[in-house]
Amino acid sequence: MIKWVFFLALLIPFLGDCERYSLLFPSKLGMEEGSQDLITAHSLGNRGFDSISILKEQGFLRIGKGLLLDIPMAIWITTLQHEYFGHGGRGRELGVTASYRIYSPWECWPFGNKRAYTNYEKGYPEEIEQRLFLTVGGIESNNVLAHILANRIYRGDAHYGEYLLFCINKLHINSYIYCTPDPNSCPEGFKKETEAGGDIANYLIEREVSKTGNYPEIPNQSIIEGYAKLRRQSLWNILDPFLALSIKVIGKYWLFGEEISPISLKFIPSTRFNLTPIGSEAYLDLYTRKCQVYLRYGEDNFYGGGIGIDEMPIKDGLLMEGNIDWWHQPRDGYNLEIGFTKDIADWIGFSAKTGFKEKGYLMGKRFDQGGYGAIGIDLIF
Repeated sequence: MIKWVFFLALLIPFLGDCERYSLLFPSKLGMEEGSQDLITAHSLGNRGFDSISILKEQGFLRIGKGLLLDIPMAIWITTLQHEYFGHGGRGRELGVTASYRIYSPWECWPFGNKRAYTNYEKGYPEEIEQRLFLTVGGIESNNVLAHILANRIYRGDAHYGEYLLFCINKLHINSYIYCTPDPNSCPEGFKKETEAGGDIANYLIEREVSKTGNYPEIPNQSIIEGYAKLRRQSLWNILDPFLALSIKVIGKYWLFGEEISPISLKFIPSTRFNLTPIGSEAYLDLYTRKCQVYLRYGEDNFYGGGIGIDEMPIKDGLLMEGNIDWWHQPRDGYNLEIGFTKDIADWIGFSAKTGFKEKGYLMGKRFDQGGYGAIGIDLIF
């Protein structure tokens, strides 16, 4: 407790402006809570560098900082989210003990060839369905972080760094798919990628096992077709007006130094693509000033939708948010969530959320039925 008080004391000079960021303490650290905490840490880092005016005013220094610091740090946060809150989060849900190897930002691509990984030490499941949860958990968690950032960006005066972190997390699934060797033209490379723990290669193999009950030989026609299908389907993730707008904002900052870029549109559509234990799925989102609505459709005719409301004022200093989700997989299920935030000063508030979810797959949530919740601190800066 003392270390958190000391940490907050160090932050006071940066607080008290306008944007709200959360530090959440859930009963079991998960993807959504991890996303919020990493976004907060990333934003505090941006605030610190913003205080160095020469890095913003000099164009060549601004671009150099973007290429040599901002991008590597955003990739590193994306990797941390992927391994610890993604694979690790699903592992903790299933009772699997894991360790992690995450290198410094400048040891990995594009500066080096080191590859982060999660090592499952105890409790690795025998059931293929549970293994699929572990395999897709990393990409799932990056999609969760990107979605939370998209919601934040649309509703506030977002910093250029948030747009950058959004783009890297959102495009992570596309880069992973396209960097996985083609099992048709490069079967040996695909085998090596599988042995190295590559998510896409193992996802395709485990999906085939879940259908046939047997591990396939490579090359395998079903795997080849599945890989080609993923490449086509993932294009939906790129055909996103929100992504195009974000790339434009990043370019404006590098060229002209415009670091804060609010979105003035009354609404904006967005697309997402995700991998689940029961197949791939596509999302269509609509962000409005009042709420965010989405539809989802996946393989084997599973589908669903939902609506979310963020920071609805109840009275002075008290805000409410909530989500309602429904799905058919083929069994119907739902998720209900409500949260409150109470400001106690112009720079800090307390937040809490609780919810109940039926059994079924919902991005970023536990698969089983049950209640959940989290408490946290909101920092306003």
